[in-house]
Amino acid sequence: MKYPYAVPSPIGGLILVEEDAALVGVYHACHSPEPSPAKLGTRFGPGGGELPVRSAVEQAHVQLGQYFGGNRKTFDVPLIIIGTAFQLRVWEIVREIPYGETRSYRDLASELGNPAMGRAIGAAIRANPLSMVIPGHRVVAAGGAVTGYAAGIEVKQFLLDLEAGRNTGGNRTRIVGCAGHHCCPASSDADSDHAGPDRCAAFA
Repeated sequence: MKYPYAVPSPIGGLILVEEDAALVGVYHACHSPEPSPAKLGTRFGPGGGELPVRSAVEQAHVQLGQYFGGNRKTFDVPLIIIGTAFQLRVWEIVREIPYGETRSYRDLASELGNPAMGRAIGAAIRANPLSMVIPGHRVVAAGGAVTGYAAGIEVKQFLLDLEAGRNTGGNRTRIVGCAGHHCCPASSDADSDHAGPDRCAAFA
């Protein structure tokens, strides 16, 4: 059974989903396309929304904090990745893009043997269930333009700037979410501890 947990971050609320002691989802609180209830699971898991100690979601929370602080470049949380055969191939090569680097949709299509299937690559990345862990934000347009991201171009640019060393330390942002409402607040030293799911609009 899947259990979602909401945590704050510098780019707004994140929803971490665990199943069978593995991380199966990292979604933005205002994620497009919005994940289905089947992908999010049961609203209140063990602990009533608090991150279980030594769980995959707690590990992800800690490692994401390190990532946003500029102190982590890869993630080693136990994962279960579910998708079509084509999606899994795309996500595998996306995971191979090094921290701080980018690839174009055409680059990935060429790596898979068909430079003309850039749109299919984009669709697979759009369906990515593990934002940042599978770093779809590192995939850009052929000319390097920052286009399309589940949480918006502003968030994608923030992540690219972070990995380029331009967005660490005290430089934080607050992202305006769906329908003009704020999602979970950006993190600070005061609110970076575990947060329950009721903090995010996605659980309203």
